[in-house]
Amino acid sequence: RQDRSLWSMAPTVYLPSLLFGIGQGAIVPVVVLSARDLGASVAVAGVAAAAVGLGRMTGDIPAGALAGRVGERYAMLLAAVLALLSLGACVLASAPWVLCAALLALGVSTAVWNLARQSYLTESIPFGLRGRALSTLGGMQRIGLFAGPFLAAAVMGPLGIDGGYWVHIATVVLAAGVVLWMPDPGRRAPQRPAAHGAGTLKVIGAHLPLFRTLGLGTLMVSAVRSSRQVIIPLWAAEQLGLDAVTTTLIFGLSGAVELVLFYPGGLAMDRLGRHWV
Repeated sequence: RQDRSLWSMAPTVYLPSLLFGIGQGAIVPVVVLSARDLGASVAVAGVAAAAVGLGRMTGDIPAGALAGRVGERYAMLLAAVLALLSLGACVLASAPWVLCAALLALGVSTAVWNLARQSYLTESIPFGLRGRALSTLGGMQRIGLFAGPFLAAAVMGPLGIDGGYWVHIATVVLAAGVVLWMPDPGRRAPQRPAAHGAGTLKVIGAHLPLFRTLGLGTLMVSAVRSSRQVIIPLWAAEQLGLDAVTTTLIFGLSGAVELVLFYPGGLAMDRLGRHWV
């Protein structure tokens, strides 16, 4: 297998992930605000914010099976189509439950998108570079979560809260265009369906000790990280009475800490080991 530098993978792997991440960053701070605008209570607004994460969690294992069946590129294009439909439903939502359902579907599309790229990197990158490669992939999402709110804030001036969704629609179209038109040197042949016959419950049962230990720790860390997606918008908008644009800018600044840590984390993983990190 020919070694590839991280730079050589930037156009086909990291650029689409960056674009998709910018869109994600654009909508994260406005989900709670748009739910409130539709008449949702604070609790229901929190559920709306959690719907994306729930969609990711329930879609992870089917997403891996889909990527194995049709290949990474086609899986990402299917994810882009589902994301566009979901975002359109968010813009047109007339009730909180419609918004929650659309966000749930958006989470599933995000799971497919992320799994397809991770699958390619895991298989194609040499072991000595794998930590940096995967952390850089995560870094693209963090850059997006940092830049997306500022772009959304600029668009929300003329378009209102829905501006965040329109930014994500634009970035999904651009990301899908990159995936569609640029060659993917790492695409593998689709696997036979029989290789992915296990369902979600069977996978959980077969690896229960792993989910009970490492999985529980990951769940706790993810809960802390995800809480800011609800707490910051509600605190800024509900408690301090700030407008949507200012709230979005504050959320963008909160992503700066994650942004500066992704590459040092991957470097430490490669040099010191995953257990130490």
